This record gives sequence, structure tokens and C-alpha cells, in this order.
Amino acid sequence: MEHLALIAANLVNPGLVLLFLALLWVDTRPLGAKVTHIVLSIITISVAMFFAEYAKSHVLLPGHSGFPSGHETFAMSTLLCLTYWRPSLWWIIVPAGTFMGWVLKKAQFHDALDIVGAALLSGTVCFLSYLLCSLVSAIKRYSNRVPT
Repeated sequence: MEHLALIAANLVNPGLVLLFLALLWVDTRPLGAKVTHIVLSIITISVAMFFAEYAKSHVLLPGHSGFPSGHETFAMSTLLCLTYWRPSLWWIIVPAGTFMGWVLKKAQFHDALDIVGAALLSGTVCFLSYLLCSLVSAIKRYSNRVPT
């Protein structure tokens, strides 16, 4: 079983990237909106990964050199960015994130604390990114209004 978990742990993140790109490919929204979302997603995922790797390099929790999990950080950040683009797919987050966490635990890559920490980090970074994008969008809408 550990062998299958090891294979799954190494295939889930590339699979999520392919799913993300496939859903953008078949989406009917304008190309500009797709490019904007891809760029914002790359920035958001990169920021989350930066903080995850920074935390690992400074060993925040003694005995947990893998805190937070980089695999889980990437997976959850990708899923949350996908959900921001397609809110109707929110139901994918819980099973996919849970599956990734279970696979990482089963493959003995991480402890449960590493996985929960990664999920919290991803959720926080993606939420802050969403707030920042909403704020910028509101400012653009407000500044484009014609005074009466």
C-alpha cells in the first residue's frame, strides 16, 4: 500500500496542474480573463510555496523539518485558485485535499501536523490574494465611473 501511496503522492500535483490547464482550455471566457487568472494563480501559488519553503528552512517546529508540507501547499493552493476561477467546482477541494493529505501520510512523507499546516498556509495566502484582487477590482470599477 505504501508503494501505491508513493506513486500517488508523486502524481497528484502534476495531475492538478493538468486539470487546471484543461479547465482553462475548455472555458469560454475571453482569453484576457484566462491569462489574468493564470498569472494571478502562478503568483499566489508561488507566494504560498515561498512561505512553505521558508518555514521548512527555519524549522519552526522541532522534530518537524517538513512543516509545512510543500506537496500539500502546492495542491491546496492550486485547488483554491481553481475554485476561485470556477466556484461551481468547490466540491473538488475537500476530497482532493484530503486525498493528497492521506497519500502523503500513508507514503510517510509527512505527519498530520505538516499537512494541516500546509492547508492553513494555502488557505490564508489564497484568501489574502482573493481579497487583494477584489480590492483592486473595486478600485478600478470606482475609478472608471463617470462623475455626474
